[in-house]
Amino acid sequence: MLKPILSTILWFLCLQMAGAQIRHINWIKTKTTYKDNTDLDDLNLIKYKYLRYDLKEQGKLSISNDYSTKGLSCGYTILNNHLQLRSELGYVMNEFLIEKADQSTLVLLQKGINGFNGDDCVRFYFIPEAEFQKDYLPRPANLLAAQNADTVYLANSRLYPTYKGKEDYFEVLKAGVGDQGSRDLYFLATFIVRKDGHADSLKILESFSPAFDKKIIKNFNKTSNNWAPATINGKPVSVLMKQEYQYRSSGTALPVFGYENQVNKLLAVKDYESALFYLDRGLELISNDKQMLYKRAVCKHELGNMEEALLDLKELERLGDESAAELRKQWLSVR
Repeated sequence: MLKPILSTILWFLCLQMAGAQIRHINWIKTKTTYKDNTDLDDLNLIKYKYLRYDLKEQGKLSISNDYSTKGLSCGYTILNNHLQLRSELGYVMNEFLIEKADQSTLVLLQKGINGFNGDDCVRFYFIPEAEFQKDYLPRPANLLAAQNADTVYLANSRLYPTYKGKEDYFEVLKAGVGDQGSRDLYFLATFIVRKDGHADSLKILESFSPAFDKKIIKNFNKTSNNWAPATINGKPVSVLMKQEYQYRSSGTALPVFGYENQVNKLLAVKDYESALFYLDRGLELISNDKQMLYKRAVCKHELGNMEEALLDLKELERLGDESAAELRKQWLSVR
């Protein structure tokens, strides 16, 4: 039976527990299970998703499911080993039981529909970001080029530079561009953050407006020296980063929203064949929607069409979704 798929927001905290204090560091999710230690269903998007939790200051946390962003800020409270995530207005958004907290491990159990006793509770395991990254060994696929003795790597969840400003670089780079209205627009650019922390080589690969490009270039030049470089085994390296912006018209966004609602209802009753119909319709309008591609791959797999499922995962990988590689590895290991 497919267990309920819960939207999940987790937070890292600073507290005393069992005599050990959680350090003020970034934490990375390494594993998720249900309360009974069984694996999550493949359709639970949190299963392979990258998650990072940062302690900002007392009572304030941030979470990111993309290594290139600082994430969403929110508040938290702790009472009797229960962590409550709160909105800006103070409403409880989610609740977790702190099962373990020491210098190297953080384990949180997410509250389910029936509290912490139900089978739908999800357990999350975290380790420090430094531990997650320290044994990283680049493969040939992670290498972009060697330029004048400076090797440039492709950014990924274990190798990326950090923007040192307070705001998210996603917002900094497009500051002042204004509202784009109800239009289907797409912008894609790449740039390199060098091992000395300087960003250069901005290339606009896809665009829709010279005025938009001009603002991006201006903001990029203003912030080019505000980076902490990526590191491998403690040594700084140069890394290629990607930045994209997508705008959707109501004529595209509203139908896709409706298709997604239908998909979720059908997946809840394991009607994969019908769900595929709506996923295909949605992807006709937004071909690079990662969540729909992931769900379509799982549906095809459940229906026994491994070849087509793997093609969707290949497209996800091309779009930079690392969860696709983990899912493919699992499927191929049990064939």
